[in-house]
Amino acid sequence: MSKHYLDLAHEFPSLKERIAMLLSADDSFRRLHEHYEELNQRIERLEKRLELDSELAEEKLRKERLKLKDQLYQALTSEHR
Repeated sequence: MSKHYLDLAHEFPSLKERIAMLLSADDSFRRLHEHYEELNQRIERLEKRLELDSELAEEKLRKERLKLKDQLYQALTSEHR
């Protein structure tokens, strides 16, 4: 069964304004965010079998996405307190 992955603003609705601000003001955050979105799309294509790859490669992508999500959350909350 395919899952639908939400964008970062839907994952962290209380940080929506902070996400928008960092996307426009912080190049490092923007690059991380773009990579996170690319991974989301790639994983979704793999789940829908629009792309083929090994289960090991798919798991590696999931772990990389989780690591990016953690980094993005850290950036969102580090100055937000």
